[in-house]
Amino acid sequence: DVAVGCAGLYADRIARMDGLEPGVRILPFRGEYYELRPERRHLCRNLIYPVPDPAYPFLGVHFTRMIDGRVECGPSAVLAFAREGYRLTDVRLSELFEMLGYRGFWQLARRHWRKGVQELLQSLSKRYYLRQARRLIPEVTPEDFLPARPACGRRPSIPKGGWWMTSSCWSRRAWCTWSTPPRRPPPHHSGSAHWLPNAFRRVSIDTYWASDKPFIFVASTG
Repeated sequence: DVAVGCAGLYADRIARMDGLEPGVRILPFRGEYYELRPERRHLCRNLIYPVPDPAYPFLGVHFTRMIDGRVECGPSAVLAFAREGYRLTDVRLSELFEMLGYRGFWQLARRHWRKGVQELLQSLSKRYYLRQARRLIPEVTPEDFLPARPACGRRPSIPKGGWWMTSSCWSRRAWCTWSTPPRRPPPHHSGSAHWLPNAFRRVSIDTYWASDKPFIFVASTG
């Protein structure tokens, strides 16, 4: 038999519970949205995205026209203080201390603190957010932005070296295999089905070579 676990947000913890050290830790980020008021939706008739920065798995401020005609702006990527922290006030001390005690977090912060401050300012200041949005649509005003749907969770896998994961990470210990799909800018990271053949190929290899029952972990941390 083969066990396939899709643990998402808690994939690193569940992998450790199974006796495997994946070599990465999932750090919590919060994606916040605005929405253009209905009479200003004509400003965005398709997708308006900036050129992706390959140094980051997040796009920054961008506009998306939904199938129902709404226009969303976002999501951002603000550091969260809990794995399930969808508001600024959501704080779980045990998870916060776990993050602060992780070497990979400090390495990431050292490299990208300016980007982190920018994302925080966009969360706290609508005026600053507007400045970024006007790079794509100069006509927007502060009154054009309405609170949108609740924030989403963005959970990149960060190794101890503190870089963004951009390729699959396969770890092996005894008969266990753990994997996280690559981090890529949207909309690619929403195509989880693309990684199913890769997972099945890995299962087939493990089934052929393992003397015990193989186990594969697939974590989607988008």
